[in-house]
Amino acid sequence: MATTNPSVETKFFAYLNFKLSQQNSEPIDPADYEPATPEVYAGSTPATNTRIIFRPPLISPIIGNTVVYYDRGNLAMRSDLVVVRGAATSISDVLSQISDQIGIQLTLNDVVQKTLPASGPVVLEAKASCLLFYGSTNVAIT
Repeated sequence: MATTNPSVETKFFAYLNFKLSQQNSEPIDPADYEPATPEVYAGSTPATNTRIIFRPPLISPIIGNTVVYYDRGNLAMRSDLVVVRGAATSISDVLSQISDQIGIQLTLNDVVQKTLPASGPVVLEAKASCLLFYGSTNVAIT
């Protein structure tokens, strides 16, 4: 039986709300906030690599911003990714293969579109706006 990989946003909010529940904090419903972009964070309190600020729209019952600190995964830690070229010419053509290996459905909203090289690996690079990942890694092409 095939399983469907969750989207980056779905996985992010599941992870975030799990962490908030461990702190006895209210969960965050993405519908209550404007879309937010993660920022690199290098502070020590807390010791995490990302900060994201959720800003409620004017019509929201929520007052004030909600700031969340968390760790995004470094794609460089995934050196095991391999795709089959087939007729593929770009990252978008092999993104489903990569997503199946990672277990999260990546889209071009999460990674930079690149042309597959004639030989050798292709660099998979997370966009700065990706909620779960940062950095890059080589993906082998067979």
